[in-house]
Parts: sequence; C-alpha cells; structure tokens
Amino acid sequence: MTCAAARNMLPSGRMRLKNGVTPKNVAQMGGEQRYGLLINALTETGGTPTGDEGGYLVPVEFDGKIHELMREYVDLADFVNVENVNTLSGWRAVEAFAAALPLTKHTEMTEKTGEGESPTFNQVDYTLDEYFDFLPVSNSLLQDTPVNIMAYLARWFARKVILTHNSLILTLINALTGTAVTDKTKLLGAIKTALNTTLDPAFSALAGVFTNQTGLDLMDSLVDGTGRPLLQPDPSNATLLRVKGRQVVVLSDAHWPNLSGPSKCRIAIGYGREYCTLFQRNAFEFASTTVGGKAWRSNSTEVRGIARLDCQEIDADAMAVLKVTL
Repeated sequence: MTCAAARNMLPSGRMRLKNGVTPKNVAQMGGEQRYGLLINALTETGGTPTGDEGGYLVPVEFDGKIHELMREYVDLADFVNVENVNTLSGWRAVEAFAAALPLTKHTEMTEKTGEGESPTFNQVDYTLDEYFDFLPVSNSLLQDTPVNIMAYLARWFARKVILTHNSLILTLINALTGTAVTDKTKLLGAIKTALNTTLDPAFSALAGVFTNQTGLDLMDSLVDGTGRPLLQPDPSNATLLRVKGRQVVVLSDAHWPNLSGPSKCRIAIGYGREYCTLFQRNAFEFASTTVGGKAWRSNSTEVRGIARLDCQEIDADAMAVLKVTL
C-alpha cells in the first residue's frame, strides 16, 4: 500500500470498508471507477483483483507460534548410571564377578594354612567424544518474527541430545548376543526365564523391561496361566505398564528399529544402572554468537549445541536380551 493510497483511504476509504465494499462485490457497490483507489490500495499490484476476495484485502492470519509435533522421546539416560567427569578420558576399576566362597572354619589354637581367594578387577576405560551441531539463524528473522525462535531451538537441540544418549546406550544393548525366541507363543516363558534364572536376583528385583512398539504389541497379547494379561497397569500411575512388577519402557520403532532378515524385535530385561555408565563432562552446552564463525559477515546468529559423552558397559550380566522373530 502506498502512502498516497493510505492517505486517500481516510476518511472516505474507512467508510467504504465499513460499508462492506470488497474487490468481489465492488461492481454491485458502485463500480471500480467509484472505488478504484480503494481497490488499488488493497490489492497486491492494483487493477483488477484476483482470487475469491481479491488481492490482500483478506489478511493472512498467523498466531505467532511454532506448533511442534508431538512425539515420544524417552531418555534412556534416566535408566542407566550417569557419571559426571572432569577429564576427557579415564578408567574405572570394576570387580570381576566370581562366586565367593564362605569363610573357612578355624580350629582353636591351630595355625591356618592356605590363603583365601583374592578379588580380581577389570579396567573399564572411557574416552569422551564431542557431539555437536550448529545452525545459522538470520538476525532479521530473530528481530522481526513474533516467534521465540531461540527457545524453540533450545528444545530442538535437547531432543537431539536425548537421541544421542539413546544411540550410545542402544549400541551396547544391540551388541549383546541375546536369546533367540523363534516362536512368539513361547515369549512369556522366555521373559519369565530371563527374570527368574538369567538375571541375578539382585538385578531381577530392580530390572526394567525395554522394548519398542513392536515388542510392546507382542507382550500385550500374552496372558499368564490364569488368563490375566502379562502387561499390567502401574497401581500408582495408570499410564505406565509393568511386567511381573517391572516397569516397561517403550521406545518408538523409529528410534529402535527391528532387526531385519528375518524381522525380529528386541526385548531387553535388566537393571540399567549396573549394566552401563554414561560418562559426561559438564552439562549440555547451548550457546549462540553474533560475531564468531561467519555470523558477523552474514548478519546472522550461529547457534550451537555440544555434548561430551561416552558410554561403557560395566556388568554385562545385568542385562538380558530376547530377540523375538516376528
């Protein structure tokens, strides 16, 4: 709209709008000759209007928000041991499991011969890697849009950190040999065996059941000997499910895909805090600059997210995996 057009619309143009004049009905309201100035002001290029109502007479509506898609982002870091470290590399001494022997009976006033068994340890090394992405954002966009773009990008990077955690943890779980379950009708027995005999009772008591949507669907079809469903709602939170009292943690098939050829899903059962440790240095870093990199020359703001992470297996016996043929 030109300044001249805007001046000529007032007050007569305002009254014409009030009277309901539009490019669509202008012919019935007195013709383009009478209202030509109004039509030129309210259309993109002037002249004959186009579209159902014509040009820019009907404004484009925008609610000033970015509507984020709802998806499930389960952070497996919540179910494993997380340790904050101050160096980029190091190691931990981890006891090597061996069935301990009881103390030997001692006869009074006799000298004991033979030493008891000694504990042994494994060395677990960690080396942190940097995981980061950066994005250039136009300064004009940041200044002119009503959307809080930086707040949105902070949430967007946070989701990427969750996926990075999960990728590191699932890489370890996926490497476990696991037990093949080729007949889906025997899945209930395999889950019971994993909880009752594969896992040490200390792990079993605190275990979680980790799977994807396909695995959840399989377990949802199982019933015990009395006809009760294997999956039961958590008494304290009906949105959570439990298997024989153990919490079920479900990832999407997109984030934990099935094995191919033949198609198989994984059901991991175990105590994650003893199974592995996620090492991290400092918290996730989300920062921006208007002078570094190419930001100054391109009149932009560079946004960067960095996480320094490594994940190492501590006790492989704390996790059992079932690979179920679909």
